[in-house]
Amino acid sequence: MIKIAPELVPSIATGFGGGLGRNGFVCGVLAAGTIIIGIKGKGKGKKQVYPVVDRFVSDFKSRFGGVNCRELIGVDLKTEEGMAYLKEEGRKKCSEFVRYATDRVCEIINSKEAFD
Repeated sequence: MIKIAPELVPSIATGFGGGLGRNGFVCGVLAAGTIIIGIKGKGKGKKQVYPVVDRFVSDFKSRFGGVNCRELIGVDLKTEEGMAYLKEEGRKKCSEFVRYATDRVCEIINSKEAFD
């Protein structure tokens, strides 16, 4: 089990949203998942952690067709139009990404072959 002070949880990934501060880069849930994989792989080193991250990212990309926020939701969140879309429809997509990534990271890090 990963132990993090509860009061830190809401703020740890605040800037990940919108592909890192609405810049449209890597989906924040991929960055967050990578942090969890790194924490779970504490002391294992890059040689064992990188393949686990690669598996997670590859699975996500296969499922959704990309890894960058802007390509996943199809809008620029630095525009009024992009933010309007996010409020109307985009959050549904983002929620799907979060659900999938959360489930997938848990499956991967709890599997016997993780970090082998």
